[in-house]
Amino acid sequence: MCTEKVPAPIGPCRGLCEQVRARCFPVLQGFGFPWPAALNCSKFPPENNHQHMCMEGPGEPGPANPVQAVSTSNGPWGCSWYAKSGLYIFLNRSGRCAAACDADILWSQKDKRLTEAWMAVFATVCLVSVAIAILTLLKPRKRPLLITTAERAIVFLTICHAAVAIGYVIRLAAGRLNVACTPTTPLHPQDQAVVAQQQQQQQQQYLTQDGLANPYCAIVFLLLYYFGNAAIVWWVVICAWWCIMARKWTRTAGNYKEDSFGLQQGFSTVASVVAWGLPAAHTIAVLVTRDVDADELTASCFVGQQNSHSLLVLVLAPQFVYLSLGTTFLLVGLATLALPRRPAVTPTSTSTSTSTSSSSSTAAAAAAAAVLTALTASQTNPLMRPQREIPGKSSPAEIHRRQKQLLTRVGIFNCLYATTIICLASTTFYEWWGRETWLRAPEPSTAPRVPARPLLQFFVLRLVVTLGAGVMAAAWIWWPEVSRACRRLPHCKQPPHKCHPVPVVHCYNAGTNGGTPIPHQIHHLAHLTPPQHPLLHQHAAIANTKMPHRSHKKHRKHRKHYHSGSETQV
Repeated sequence: MCTEKVPAPIGPCRGLCEQVRARCFPVLQGFGFPWPAALNCSKFPPENNHQHMCMEGPGEPGPANPVQAVSTSNGPWGCSWYAKSGLYIFLNRSGRCAAACDADILWSQKDKRLTEAWMAVFATVCLVSVAIAILTLLKPRKRPLLITTAERAIVFLTICHAAVAIGYVIRLAAGRLNVACTPTTPLHPQDQAVVAQQQQQQQQQYLTQDGLANPYCAIVFLLLYYFGNAAIVWWVVICAWWCIMARKWTRTAGNYKEDSFGLQQGFSTVASVVAWGLPAAHTIAVLVTRDVDADELTASCFVGQQNSHSLLVLVLAPQFVYLSLGTTFLLVGLATLALPRRPAVTPTSTSTSTSTSSSSSTAAAAAAAAVLTALTASQTNPLMRPQREIPGKSSPAEIHRRQKQLLTRVGIFNCLYATTIICLASTTFYEWWGRETWLRAPEPSTAPRVPARPLLQFFVLRLVVTLGAGVMAAAWIWWPEVSRACRRLPHCKQPPHKCHPVPVVHCYNAGTNGGTPIPHQIHHLAHLTPPQHPLLHQHAAIANTKMPHRSHKKHRKHRKHYHSGSETQV
C-alpha cells in the first residue's frame, strides 16, 4: 500500500503473509508450483508498530495472550513454515513451536518401535557385559589386576557407559509419555475443561522443550549427557597415557623395571579432575540455558533435539574437540613406536669396544672352552642346574613381555574406541546439517535438496555405537580372564606336545692345549652362548677332571676326520 504520508510502500505483516501461504501453498503444491521466493514470510515484519509499519489484513486475529502458556490453536502466524504445521503447537511463552507428542513428523510408528527394540537389546547387553567385568574385578587374585593408570581409566570409562545404558533403561521403563511429553497449561479458567478433555485424548501434549521440570526427563538427560561426555574425556586420558608410555618404552630399551608402567599419582590426579570436571562444566552450561529437550524418535531427553544451535555448540563442538585431541595423541604414539629403539648401554659392550683384536680372539676361545665344560658339567653335576627365579620378582624378559602386551592391548582399544567416536560425531553432524531442511516446508531454490526425510540407519547407528562402546570397554576387562578360564576346561585343553631331549655335548681333549678348543671346534660350537649362571665357572674344571671316558673305540672314526687328537660328539 502506498500513502503520501510515508515515503516507502507499506507491505503486509508476517501474519498476513503466513495466512495467505497456509491457504494457497497446498493448492500450488498440488499443481507442482513452488512458493514464490519474493513472498518469503520471514522477510516481513512480525507486527505493525512505530518502527516497522505493515498491514495486518482484514479480519486477521491479533497476537495471542502473552500470559497464556500455549495457544489453543495453531494461529496462522504460529507454525505455518513447517512442512506439517498442523502437528505443531505454538508456545506463547517461548515463541517457539513444539511437535505434538503423538505426531509422526519425521518418523513413523514403525520406526519408533524398531528404535526402541534396538535400544532395549543393546542396553541389556551393555549392562550384562559391565556386570561380568565387575565380577572379574572383584575376583580375589595374588597379583593386582589394575596396576596402571590406563587400566583404571578403562574401568571408569566402562562405568560411564553403564550409566548411559541405565539412562536408556529408565526411558524404556517410564514410557514415552512420562519422559518426553509435557501437557498444555493455559491460564484461562474457561479453557480448563477443554484442555482436560484434550489431554485425555493425548492431543494437547507436546515434546518437552524445558525438560528440567520433568524429573524423568532430567534424570535421563543427566545420565546420557554427563556420563556420555565423561566417557569420551576418559578416552582422551587413555590416549595421552598411551602416548607417554610409548615414548618412555622406546627410550628405555633394555632397562625394564617392574614399576615403570605403574600408577603415576600426579597424572592420575590430573586425569581424574579433567575427566570429571569438563563434563560437569558442559552440564552446568546446559542447565543455565535450559536447553534440555526431547527427541521424537527415541523420546529421550538430551541437548539440541529441537534446537540446531544448541546441538552445534553443546554436543557437536565438544565431540570434535575431544576427537581431535585423542587422535593427536594416538598419532604421536604410533610415530614414536615406529622409530628405532635406542640400544641399551652396558659395561660389557663398553669394554668390548675398547679391546684389541688379539685379546678379543683369545676371549672368544676362552668363552668357547667355558661353554664346553659348563654344558658337560651340567649333565653330570646336580649343582650346575640353573636355579629358579626368586618368587615375587620378574625377570627383565617377563617385564618386557608384559609391557609390550599392555601397550598393544591399550593401543588396539584406543583405535577401536576412536572409530566409535568418529561414527558418533558423524551422525550428529548429519542431524545438525539436515534437520532444518527436513522440518521446514520446501522453498524455491536451485541448490540440490536434501531428502525430505532422514535416513533411519544413521540414528540407529548412533544408538548402537553409544551402547556398543560400553560392551567393548567391558569386554577389554573380562576377556583375558574368561579366555584363561576357558583354556582350563577339559574340552578346551590341547594334547601335550612331545618334548625331545636335548643332545649332550661331550668334549675330550687329549692334546697339549690345556683344555683350549682348537679352531675347528670353535667353528662348530659358535652357535652356543656363554653361560649366565655364576656356578658354571666354578665347577668347570671339576667337571672336566671327573668326566668319564666312554666308548673310545666308538669315536675313532671321528679322529680320522679331524687329525687333531681330540674328539667331539654332539
